[in-house]
Amino acid sequence: MSDEDIFSNDVLDRISSVIKSLGKFHSEMVVSITDFGAKGDGSDDADAIQKAEDYAANIKCMLYFPPGRYKVSKPIIKKSLSHWRGINATLYSHIINTTSYSLVVSSSTSDWSIDGLSFEAIDHATFEARGLIANLNTVGLSNACIDTYCSSRFFIQNCIFRKFSQAILYRGCSQFEITSNKFYSENGKTLDSMRNRQYSKFANYAYTGAIVLAYKNGYENVKASDFIISRNYIEIPGLDIGIDGLAQAPDENPGLIQSNIIKGAHCGIQLYRGSFNIPPDSPTFRANLLIQNNRICITWEQGIYIRTCIGVQIDNNYLELTGLSGTSKTGASVGAIVTRSDAFGNFPNYFSASPDVPVTISNNYIVNPGSLSDLDGAIQIRASYCHVLNNIIIREKNVFSSRSGNGILVDNGEGIIGSVIFGNKVKNYSSGIRWIGTLKIHDSNFYSRVEQNIIEDCAWGIYVDSYRTNLMNMKNNLVQGCSVAIVIKNSPYSSCENNTIANCEEGIQLGAGNLASDYLYLKSGGIIPPPKGRAGGTLIIRNNEVSNTISPHTITNTITGDIHFFGRCIVWQGDVVDGTVTEPHYLTNMRETVNLVKTWNRGDVILNSSLINGASYKKICLTGGTYGTYKLHTTGDIIAGSNVVYNISSLIGIGKWMILSINDEVKKVLDIDYIAKTITIDSQATETKKGVNISFSIPEWIEVNLN
Repeated sequence: MSDEDIFSNDVLDRISSVIKSLGKFHSEMVVSITDFGAKGDGSDDADAIQKAEDYAANIKCMLYFPPGRYKVSKPIIKKSLSHWRGINATLYSHIINTTSYSLVVSSSTSDWSIDGLSFEAIDHATFEARGLIANLNTVGLSNACIDTYCSSRFFIQNCIFRKFSQAILYRGCSQFEITSNKFYSENGKTLDSMRNRQYSKFANYAYTGAIVLAYKNGYENVKASDFIISRNYIEIPGLDIGIDGLAQAPDENPGLIQSNIIKGAHCGIQLYRGSFNIPPDSPTFRANLLIQNNRICITWEQGIYIRTCIGVQIDNNYLELTGLSGTSKTGASVGAIVTRSDAFGNFPNYFSASPDVPVTISNNYIVNPGSLSDLDGAIQIRASYCHVLNNIIIREKNVFSSRSGNGILVDNGEGIIGSVIFGNKVKNYSSGIRWIGTLKIHDSNFYSRVEQNIIEDCAWGIYVDSYRTNLMNMKNNLVQGCSVAIVIKNSPYSSCENNTIANCEEGIQLGAGNLASDYLYLKSGGIIPPPKGRAGGTLIIRNNEVSNTISPHTITNTITGDIHFFGRCIVWQGDVVDGTVTEPHYLTNMRETVNLVKTWNRGDVILNSSLINGASYKKICLTGGTYGTYKLHTTGDIIAGSNVVYNISSLIGIGKWMILSINDEVKKVLDIDYIAKTITIDSQATETKKGVNISFSIPEWIEVNLN
């Protein structure tokens, strides 16, 4: 399924038809709340407004709120089939005890609307100072303006909300629209304090915000679906969430969150599934939500936060000055766009998921995220199969004098399977793209891609330490003005091809963990221990162009026998350094090959860097083999006509693409099943035999002399 298919026409048409039907709400009859005794003179108008609402709902008419301020001392119970309209009319709260209440409550209703009214609850600073108690688990007992529960087919538009802990609470609602409203927290916290990184949080701010989908204990599967939240202006410094698009429900809730302006929240837009009991019959973790064309600025923690969700598209948003706290000490992570808690890896038994339904983050413009000294990551990929496409992620040098934080941060402890990072521009970070993996059992069916990105003026351009064996492809990237352009660690079988590197101190740097001997340790998540040595290069380094770079190719974490860049490669060819094609396999001592960890294939060539008349100037590999810094000695069973070796006595030190001697025959390892204790080789055994010896096959060479 393509990214476009996630938001297919049937879903969009379904939402559109609902909204069109809402626009048809009308009535020839209008009644006014003043007809039922509402005065707007400072006296309590709650009973009068409730009588008016009951009457309007009964006869299915429009209820008019004339200009004025109407005090209500208890919730107004919103009924079905009643439509409120107001001009300069405000409903405001009157707290007379320590228990809070919502101004308007709607529970299990449908076909209603509120248009053009203003609402004032209690500002959150006063709420905390008075020791007021809110109960999100009981409908109507929060410091909210409107509290809707299990309601459908309604809209709230053109309203103004001031002074609240939650402006609109919605839980279990469907087929609704919240649009063209304005929200102001007015609690003493300021945008300037956040912008200047001098902000202090409220003691209790969780689940506060403008449009909040708060959960009820025991009702984790009460979801919202088929909704549009659009064109709202939200300015709520001090509160938690600008727009909450999902909370806890482990099944689909199609919706659109678009064209909103959000300022001052801890998190601008949030889709959140927490650590709650997941019903065993949960059908999916697909959210089917589209978040697009929003402007989010001045947030303390995240601009957009996605937790344990798939099927989400985040497209064409503008995010500036987000994640101003820089880093999180509570695990949530700070950044402009953050995905966290891998649905694929953490809940594999609850649903059938595939990489065809990812979280897609595309075409977003991110400017100046993080504190002046740090940032977890502007975009954070801590969920598997994310697609990060064509985003611009910039820190301006006149604002950030030193390079810090990460442009795109991947994994960072979540143990994700893989992702696609394509076509992004990242500038002025400590790391442009930083992939920090963790040991985890994984298969090799998904190939991660880091391609066609532009990385400028970072300490590390692309830093990959994935702890994965599933072919990390780094291709066609432009990296310039960085201290180190590309670093590859703990990522065997990766490829680094057709990249352009310019004006860097170091070009391509190979760290430890990239050898065939590391394969089973990484693939098994540490179940198979690593050998006490190294063997078998695996990396493909090819056709990269390096210019004006002090050290084009470097290697770290060396030991005796593992000191050459090409030793960690299965292929290294065609790199061009300052206009000259590199000939990578140069040695000053032609006998040094016995100490290399490299796997050599038939036809590979080693050139002598010290050419003198009569000496060997190259060696050609006649029979492939693998060198190692340790002795490999194990046994297995072979069957004539089979290319599988069974009952391997010890798999430690065996890796894919190694060339081994098995029963004195040269075989290449194509695959390994560490659970079944088998290896698949490139040709069939010629006899059936148990307990055959398995060891490194030593390459055979022919020398060519310079005459």
